[in-house]
Order: sequence, then C-alpha cells, then structure tokens
Amino acid sequence: MTLKDTGFPLPFQVSFICLLILQIRSRLHAALMVVAGVLSLFFKEFLPGNWTIVVTALVTSSVGVLVQRKKPQKRQRAESMIKRLTGKA
Repeated sequence: MTLKDTGFPLPFQVSFICLLILQIRSRLHAALMVVAGVLSLFFKEFLPGNWTIVVTALVTSSVGVLVQRKKPQKRQRAESMIKRLTGKA
C-alpha cells in the first residue's frame, strides 16, 4: 500500500499525521494509536467498504476504556499501601 492508494493528496495525509502526533499525551495514547493503525490494516483485508474505520474505532476505544479503568485501581492500591507503610491513617 502506498500513499497514492488512499485516494487523498499528500498534504491531507501529512496534516492528519501532524494532528495525530499533537494528540499524544501519554504512553497510553501512543500505544492506542499504534493499535488502531495495526487493526485498520488488518481489518482492511477482511471487511468491505468503510467498515474498517467503524470496527477499528470501536475496538480501539473499547481497549482504551478497559485499560483506563484498570489504572485507578492500581493507583488506589498503591496509595493504600503507602499509607499503611508510613503509618498515616
């Protein structure tokens, strides 16, 4: 697949990549962007039309929500352990 295969001129593709890079706020964001890219290439082979975009967005956002929900639990456990170790109530 080359840049010409997407049907968009190069300036649109470069602008999209720049906007995407500006959205990276953490390692989680970067990892999800990579996952979305890999999934879209994978689904492109098996799904017709624009279903690739829809399915990739749903799967990636679901993975992001699941990972984000796990984070606060780990943080709460770490904070409670620190309180126990330091003797603070």
